[in-house]
Amino acid sequence: WEWAKLKARSALFVEVFLEHAIQYHQIWANVPGMALRKFLQPRHPVRLALTPHFFRTHQTCNQAKDGVVASRGPLGRVLPFEYEEGYKKALKLLVNDFRFKTWLDELEENGMKDVECHVGATDGVGLHRVMVNYVS
Repeated sequence: WEWAKLKARSALFVEVFLEHAIQYHQIWANVPGMALRKFLQPRHPVRLALTPHFFRTHQTCNQAKDGVVASRGPLGRVLPFEYEEGYKKALKLLVNDFRFKTWLDELEENGMKDVECHVGATDGVGLHRVMVNYVS
């Protein structure tokens, strides 16, 4: 029973870690950061407001790819998958299955919309509203 619990916890940890690494760091952090740099002038107010949140994001993600994505990186060696048909395929599925949701929709889907101790449900919602109203 202890062995089964360990395996279940390990599998859950891997799933949550990979989902977090791909969706939040590689997608949520990289895409808006690239869009800011590509489409807004350096002195644009929205770019100025968001730049501190994306500071060094590209460098961090670029450095992390060696540990997260590479076949001989720490995760590639530790996880019990074949690289091409297991680990790499799982990473591609996470990227391809990603569907944009607004912050409010994501909070609601995860049952966190009215949780007062969650910074994303308090300050995050306020920031979301300010940015939506400003950009709109």
